[in-house]
Amino acid sequence: MILVVDIGNTKIKLGIFEDEKLIYETSFITFEDFQSNAHLLNTYSVHSAAISSVVPAVTDLMMKEIKNIHAVKAFTVTHNNCGIKLNVEKPGDNSQSNLF
Repeated sequence: MILVVDIGNTKIKLGIFEDEKLIYETSFITFEDFQSNAHLLNTYSVHSAAISSVVPAVTDLMMKEIKNIHAVKAFTVTHNNCGIKLNVEKPGDNSQSNLF
């Protein structure tokens, strides 16, 4: 199973896929809300994880939490590793929400 996480400015969304089928999805307003409910993920045998995020501080916390729960290192999707060209003058100066 693959855990995917989208960390936005207003919400954290999670999905778990098995054989390309979404089998679980949920969202949280804060990282603390996620931590309070992280035990729900224990019922899934996650073998890999991916995170996209526009909030670097929460990304680091989420990576640690995923490693603690499932003993996997999450892959962080960025403009540098997914082949998407940012439509900005200086990619490092803007959030990852400017992907198109």
